[in-house]
Amino acid sequence: TSDIDFSSDDINASLGNLFRYTGGASETLDSISGGSEGKVIRIYGTDASGVDFTVANVADQIVVGTSVVLGTSAHYIELVKVDGIWRKTISVNS
Repeated sequence: TSDIDFSSDDINASLGNLFRYTGGASETLDSISGGSEGKVIRIYGTDASGVDFTVANVADQIVVGTSVVLGTSAHYIELVKVDGIWRKTISVNS
């Protein structure tokens, strides 16, 4: 398991399993590349003041239901790749 810091709106799931948002402005996940079938990834927010990372549905790529806002480094969402689609398994954001 590798911890990957990222600051953009996309993630390369081939690089690791735990992703920590380090951007200086709020962002919404736009895409997840890589990652094999059945892979599980966890995405964490940041403690930067006024900065949130949001994970929402992305057509043909990500299914989370209601958007998940990660407002602190303790907030996370876990996704699993099933039939080529990343699906939410759990989220902790309160």
